[in-house]
Amino acid sequence: MDAPYGTPYELAQRLREAAERAVQSEYRDYKDAFVSAYVEDCMTEKGYMLVEER
Repeated sequence: MDAPYGTPYELAQRLREAAERAVQSEYRDYKDAFVSAYVEDCMTEKGYMLVEER
């Protein structure tokens, strides 16, 4: 039998891998936003202002 997406096991494996990549990507985005906000809050609390480089 020729399955277009492979065997059920192969399909399940690909789905698991895709889900892991999606979670890792979301975590990286969340972590980057959290760290940026933390640094900005810390600098502001100490009287500094974060400006973008030109």
